[in-house]
Amino acid sequence: MANSKDNLSKYGKAFIGFDEPSGNVMDSIGGYTGALVNTPTRVTGWNGKGSAMSFNGTNQYITMNNKIIPNGTFTIRLKIKFLQLNRVQYIFGTNDNNTTESNTGVYLTLMPNDTLRASIRSSTTVVDCLGTEQMELNKWYDILFVLDESKNNDNALLYVNNSQIPYTKASIATKGVRHFRDLVIGNLWSNTAPTADFYFKGELDQMEIYDRVISLIPDKYLVQHNSDYKYHNGTDWQSTTPTEENFIEYGMNNLNHIKENQWKELSGDKSVAMWSDFEDKQFTSIVLNKNEFKPQDLLGDKPQAIY
Repeated sequence: MANSKDNLSKYGKAFIGFDEPSGNVMDSIGGYTGALVNTPTRVTGWNGKGSAMSFNGTNQYITMNNKIIPNGTFTIRLKIKFLQLNRVQYIFGTNDNNTTESNTGVYLTLMPNDTLRASIRSSTTVVDCLGTEQMELNKWYDILFVLDESKNNDNALLYVNNSQIPYTKASIATKGVRHFRDLVIGNLWSNTAPTADFYFKGELDQMEIYDRVISLIPDKYLVQHNSDYKYHNGTDWQSTTPTEENFIEYGMNNLNHIKENQWKELSGDKSVAMWSDFEDKQFTSIVLNKNEFKPQDLLGDKPQAIY
């Protein structure tokens, strides 16, 4: 999927990062706002970066001032951590639980058996993508919910943690999603009030919304050493051929795990080769971690600055 920065800059329709210092949440792309009801709190974000929003599972939720999710093909990506299991919890939705006519839209739910359900409902069609793998407490999950209206079969899909194999999938024939109400995060709405039993207890971060299908595959890296292409599996260097299939299967998501002494095992010049399915990708950057050093180690005892 390239990465979120690339995808959001090119294709993003909404991004709710929860990184505001206080007050309402903002969609930093579309400019929509979300009102905090009963003050869900900001906590340390996914991967230790920025802020996430924590919900208490009893009375906290967020109401956005727009439906935000597209009416046709869409991708919704978010990070989620559950702080309670064994009951129904609505994570987000654009539907209403009042009547059959108003129960239209899309929503993501944790079921009583701790599995996920991704749902798309129109006035005539209901499609539930029901998973089987159980979620765990206090563990971050990277969720991708996709509706691909260019396909007729297996066009509603839910992925977990960058797996290329869907967590669950289903088929919906009806084109066009009718969102009954503006996006609600943290509960299911019913008529004029939230539903008492379905509050979400957990943390949410980095909600990305697109009007297209976003690839699941992150940028992949191999190290070119002489005429060989290599990856490090955490123990030693392995060689492969630089085909698209091998980049996807063996390529490294980053180079953070490679230590300095392991780099030195590759004598001479080395290059980093990157594969990406982001069509506009022109540049890349990498970060190499090194032990602490003094400027003199690189510049000598009498460095000069030349202007």
